[in-house]
Amino acid sequence: MLRESLRYPLRGDDATETLLIGGGLHVVTVFVPFVPLILVLGYLVRVLDEGSDGPTALRDGTPPGFGDLRGLVVDGLKATLVVGLYVVGPIVVLLVTLGGASELSPEALAGTASVAVLIGSTAALLAALGVAYLLPAALVGYARSRRLRAAFDRATLRTTATDARYFVAVVTAAGVLSAAAVVSVLGAPRSLPRFVGFFVLFYTEVAAAALVGRVYGESVPAERTESASSE
Repeated sequence: MLRESLRYPLRGDDATETLLIGGGLHVVTVFVPFVPLILVLGYLVRVLDEGSDGPTALRDGTPPGFGDLRGLVVDGLKATLVVGLYVVGPIVVLLVTLGGASELSPEALAGTASVAVLIGSTAALLAALGVAYLLPAALVGYARSRRLRAAFDRATLRTTATDARYFVAVVTAAGVLSAAAVVSVLGAPRSLPRFVGFFVLFYTEVAAAALVGRVYGESVPAERTESASSE
């Protein structure tokens, strides 16, 4: 399954053009932060949707293109909203913890209050890990129905989160993306230009999205996603 996912971004006659555009958008973020990534996120929504169509989508299908810019922007903005709603909880817990700690004296931090700070920090970390685990499934839920409500359907998220295949897919995708992120930040090997890392990052993002989409599609039938989003 991982092998098919890694091959997926290279399929089709337009694969090179798509990778150049996606990698180029990452390069542009160095000069114009965040905005180009909306297009990238919208594109990944399309990949999640197509990847969830079944095993043949990765084995025989080809990645979507960047032709529908308006649709990609809409999908990107809605996916950004989903991400924002998911991460707001851990951020609030962390800010409250840090805010409370900043008002304490060094003597208080050395005493009982330090336990509260530790508990708050641990809670924020656990919440962040939970969000990071559920967020890919939430984005696939939105991608399949294009309805925001589907990203928060508890029954569907529970079914996906408790599937061992989803756990393996998320951990694998996280590992691949982490390695690509290191390359994009630290630079490619000396024999290659530094900006190559951004194209490697986009390639791995597409592969990871295809992998998670396929596993989600095997765990949750399409008709269940549609019924959840219409409730």
